[in-house]
Amino acid sequence: MNPLLETVRLIPFLINGRVSQSCSQWPLFHECQDPFQGTAPNEKQDHNHLGHKIRRQSQSQTTELKLGHYLLHEVIGSGGMGTVYLASDLCLQRQVAIKVLHDRLLSDPALHHAFLREARACAALSHPHIISIFSLEKVAGQSFLVMELAGGGNLHCRVKDEGPLPEWAVLDLGIKIASALACALGKGILHRDINPGNILFCEEENPKLADFGLAGSLQELGESDTSLWATPGYVAPEKVRGKRESFLSDLYSLAGTLYYAITGRVPFETNSVDALLLAHLHQPIPIARDARSDISQLTSDVLVRAMAKNPHSRFRDYQDFISHLAFARQQLQLPALGNQNLPSSPVLVPKQNAKKWPWYHWFLPPGLASRAT
Repeated sequence: MNPLLETVRLIPFLINGRVSQSCSQWPLFHECQDPFQGTAPNEKQDHNHLGHKIRRQSQSQTTELKLGHYLLHEVIGSGGMGTVYLASDLCLQRQVAIKVLHDRLLSDPALHHAFLREARACAALSHPHIISIFSLEKVAGQSFLVMELAGGGNLHCRVKDEGPLPEWAVLDLGIKIASALACALGKGILHRDINPGNILFCEEENPKLADFGLAGSLQELGESDTSLWATPGYVAPEKVRGKRESFLSDLYSLAGTLYYAITGRVPFETNSVDALLLAHLHQPIPIARDARSDISQLTSDVLVRAMAKNPHSRFRDYQDFISHLAFARQQLQLPALGNQNLPSSPVLVPKQNAKKWPWYHWFLPPGLASRAT
């Protein structure tokens, strides 16, 4: 997986109020894509741990593994936080997604408690565009999340395989995911890691936001923890600077994700993570219309504003952002004058000789109305 697009743990160092440009002064800790790969320096590796059994059997791809009353079939996703498996719930006779978390993420009691608190809060979210969390379970010392299965792949793979999405589809996607974030914000929850890999599609093509709360739980360990979790390609500038996050950071990441969906490119293209993070801080905001000329100016302007370097220059709330997306979407239904390339939309033209009824006609019974005319 491209490290520029993977959720990683960053430990920024600020020198005289500015981010260091030296790789040696900006350590980058990539969590293994396989959650059971590697151990902490002073941690003894337990090859009998259930996690290692899952790892070995998933690598062999010859047998399925039973985890409680779940049967794990195959890996369908992987990232810095853990690995997601396609599984069958043997009790309820349905397919689910199971996320097995990295051992090291649960070895710290404070981290484990924060994760449990956030998982419970996210499980209380009910929204058509948020992946549902069914349960948080523990079998033989291995904690895992049981979630709703979205079998239509993720946005990153869809754009990579099929190319940029139509403008109307991107605007619809933005409206739906922004409404999901607004719902979560109403419960006091920030996502903190919005990227194309975390937007999944159901078989009915309904987009759903996944991985709620994981990065948030890790970030809230305490003021002394200077680390942050993010996907470098979509991280907000204020997060890179180590400043306090808000929903505006999620908004920036969502706008960058929509930029990718509509252009097929990440907002900033660099050769290293360090250069990419510095680009979020200092490079001009990318303009979608420059990358794809058939995009409307309205849509391009909305994305530029949502990715403003100064958080306070973005939209005041999610409803403001949704309103601008909806207005841009509405304008796509109206062809520009003189532009023959745009599809025509039906227009109701009043008849020239249509009879004009008096105002009181609509309040009269049918018999009286006919005599009144």
